[in-house]
Amino acid sequence: SATQITATTPAHAAGAVDVAVTTAGGTATSSGGYTYVSTTTISANTADLLFTFNGNGTARSTLTITNDGSIAANAIAPSSLPAGITLATNNCSSGLAAAASCTMIFTTTATPDSAQTLSILADNTNTLSIPIAPLSLTVYSTPNSPSPSNASLMLVGSCTVPELLLVTNNAASAVTNITVDASALTGVTASASNCPASLAQNQICFISLTAGTATTGSGNLLLGWGGTTALGSVVVGNEASGVSLPLVGDDLTPSGSANFVFATNTSCNLVKAVASADQSTSIPWTTTGSNTTGATDTTNGGQGNTVKIVQYEDGISASRNAYAAGLCIALTENSYTNWYLPSGDSSELNQMYTNRSDISMASSGIYWSSTEFSSNGAWDQFFDDGNQNQDGKSDNFRVRCSRALTY
Repeated sequence: SATQITATTPAHAAGAVDVAVTTAGGTATSSGGYTYVSTTTISANTADLLFTFNGNGTARSTLTITNDGSIAANAIAPSSLPAGITLATNNCSSGLAAAASCTMIFTTTATPDSAQTLSILADNTNTLSIPIAPLSLTVYSTPNSPSPSNASLMLVGSCTVPELLLVTNNAASAVTNITVDASALTGVTASASNCPASLAQNQICFISLTAGTATTGSGNLLLGWGGTTALGSVVVGNEASGVSLPLVGDDLTPSGSANFVFATNTSCNLVKAVASADQSTSIPWTTTGSNTTGATDTTNGGQGNTVKIVQYEDGISASRNAYAAGLCIALTENSYTNWYLPSGDSSELNQMYTNRSDISMASSGIYWSSTEFSSNGAWDQFFDDGNQNQDGKSDNFRVRCSRALTY
């Protein structure tokens, strides 16, 4: 009884076997003393765990586990969690039948560390080693009531306004060949054309999703990089148009930070709100005075315009606190991080002016838009009389950032 014996068991079919121990004093047998457990194989729907920030400072990643074997898998769980990551939901904890699937939802409030790996297993399965993706996404139009509940963004079939996802490289080295695949989403067109062939550390780009009238159901959007060796997924939901939306002037943050609604789009279930105060009363549109950024959208393009301006300024290593669009993309207010500089030339900025008395904006002064007019000029608007003008990019005007939500 005082002796511990360590042995390596030979391969054997599942079931109990006798264990015999022979010493100089004879042989002792334990009938059914060791049980071989049948094993099965599990797989994941993604090669990398891709986190998507929903705009309020929390990122989520949904992992789907499938039992590819012919017997049930026992309780499946992470063997350990990388620093800063929380297991929010585990639908695999009670076991998984053969050919069935289950989901785990992970969350984080920090920048995901792509040097870490998540391990998933049960006591009768293989171990899944899933790296944290080098990229993370930020949803510009945060879903107010996602359906399904694990959806990171929502698309509306009647909406022709593209939904943009901000892509950030969190890795220590460049990420190449970023691609997007929306084939699992009926009627959805996706593009990663704004992303360069090589995205440097801490640099950004955006992918766009446009819903067709035939858009139905929900599914996974797949983001790839580095050729075909890595792939992460994000859950996309679909809603019908015509839901009840907040009204212009409503405060989306009852805590008193005064993020007032300045525009609604009923065909897209889209609501746009302003920040609680000006981010600056005097700042230039760009740090160089003359450039071509491609930020020329004059409709609902403040999000894309903002990214294009920041891409240019990042390319010359400018501080994001030194120009109008940079203030918005760096802004965190009331935990929200999906701010952008509104577009101009009769678009988002003009909607702010039209509703200025309802959203507590200044009744005088000049505000920058994100819309470029020429290499030397950009659109702005006078809030004393509503006049829209093209002024020099080195001029110093006011900035009020905006954000969007999908209801």
